[in-house]
Amino acid sequence: MADGISHDQNFKNLILDYPQDALAFFAAEKAPLAEDNVKIIPARQEQLQKRLGEHYRELDVPLLVKWQDGRRKDILFVLEVETDWHRFSLHRLAHYCLDLADLYKMDRVVPVVIFLRDVDAPSKLTLGSERHDYLTFDYLACKLNTMPFERWQDSDNLVARLNLPNMQFTDEQKIEVYAQAIKGLLALEPDWDKRAKYIEFIDIYAGLTDNELRRFQQQYPEVNDTMAGFVQPAASLSPPTKLG
Repeated sequence: MADGISHDQNFKNLILDYPQDALAFFAAEKAPLAEDNVKIIPARQEQLQKRLGEHYRELDVPLLVKWQDGRRKDILFVLEVETDWHRFSLHRLAHYCLDLADLYKMDRVVPVVIFLRDVDAPSKLTLGSERHDYLTFDYLACKLNTMPFERWQDSDNLVARLNLPNMQFTDEQKIEVYAQAIKGLLALEPDWDKRAKYIEFIDIYAGLTDNELRRFQQQYPEVNDTMAGFVQPAASLSPPTKLG
């Protein structure tokens, strides 16, 4: 299993490679629709310093969404990945969002926190007194391992399919979950290099044992044969040369 920094990098890559699918999955209630004509732009990760040399805050993945037809105003999604919820700080997240709102001179900001585990993290921040609340702040929470994998196993959202191993399932379903994730990658991603890249993502989060991998190969030989065409040793990860 990857460490916290690796988790962050894994999900940063995933979100930046598939930003529209990522928003549709992690922030479904606020994301642009599939038919919307939008441009999604990675925003500045390092926040501006008040003075040079000071410590700066770095976001996971802020995404600026622009509707090309002007039907909706621009909106900024602030996506944070939390591996260890004990390190999660709602105050820090609020700082991030306020800094970005100030930097971009906009007030349409949606904070989204992706938890790999079901957690008891605070859901809302309220500052004020017993008589009045002066500041309230909350966020969209995506708790991956509380999501039943059956709901997403046939999804045409690639980010959802790649995250099947992070969802809720029984031990008996583990091989099926892995197979459905691989099938989704093969069906939805035609690019050779990205297939090779995200088979590793699936492997990391599925964590199959040698015995489980053998069972997968026996139960899903057609999927395993297709995988064999692009799963190569790291030094030779390139498409085969066509003959003739």
